[in-house]
Amino acid sequence: MNFKGKTALVTGASKGIGRQIALTLAQNGYTVIGTYNSTLVEDAENNIIYKKCNVADYADVADLFAYIKDNHKTLDAVVNCAGISWVGLLQDMTEEQIAKLVGVNLNGTIYVCQQAAD
Repeated sequence: MNFKGKTALVTGASKGIGRQIALTLAQNGYTVIGTYNSTLVEDAENNIIYKKCNVADYADVADLFAYIKDNHKTLDAVVNCAGISWVGLLQDMTEEQIAKLVGVNLNGTIYVCQQAAD
């Protein structure tokens, strides 16, 4: 299938599963807006436009969607892949680590879905 002219947002698109999804969507014709927070990979030749966005920050997500609305006709697909984890036992996690984990993995997904539904 060819999705030329369609736009997809992939959070966490600079590495791991998110990167592979972004590359696959781009190879199938999508213009992909991929977010990163700490690791940037340049993929301009692959129809991937990277935008820095901390999905745990409501204002960052709102700014990302303002960019999408201003620069792209539509947003046809959203893939939430941004996520973090720690290797270790739950009982050893600090309050700060738990807050960051919930901020990215839960709140970030909700913020992106909320903006996409608007």
